[in-house]
Amino acid sequence: MLAAKPENYVIGFIRSQSTARELNKLAVQHRNIDVVEADLFNLESLKKAADEVTTKTDGKLDVLIHNAFSASTEAMLYKPTEFTGREQELQNKISEAIKGNVLGPIYTINAFLPLLRNGTEKKIIYISTGASDIEVIRVSGQPGQLGYASSKAAGNAVIAKYAAKLANKGIKTLSLSPG
Repeated sequence: MLAAKPENYVIGFIRSQSTARELNKLAVQHRNIDVVEADLFNLESLKKAADEVTTKTDGKLDVLIHNAFSASTEAMLYKPTEFTGREQELQNKISEAIKGNVLGPIYTINAFLPLLRNGTEKKIIYISTGASDIEVIRVSGQPGQLGYASSKAAGNAVIAKYAAKLANKGIKTLSLSPG
């Protein structure tokens, strides 16, 4: 856990304090954890969160870890052929996944990029999934998780684009697939 080292100051973003019970418990146990409310799909909310973090960190952020999306369990099980005759549902599920795994990271990174530029470590980490790796899909024969896997693959491409843009500024990026 990042907060195990007292010198690390960890800020966890939560969409709503009403769902932050466990995170708030950790914040009580560890003085170096803070919880900030932010809706990763609302630009005004992200700006407000970035302003709050700016105040707490003197305008600096060393590492931004983006791990903020969960897909509907039922839709994750669908295989591509199971959407025949359910094209609107497919479009809705793909759109939801793209919003969470592509647009959410873009909005979040852009909101916090000024703070990262002022940081020491200057790292952006995107939590991806092995389900988005083409070779893993081929080897495992796993045809499900269509929206989730394809949107995470697109998220990996977004992070690679940030890497290409920000490398000369000393900002490093990483797509990490822990699964």
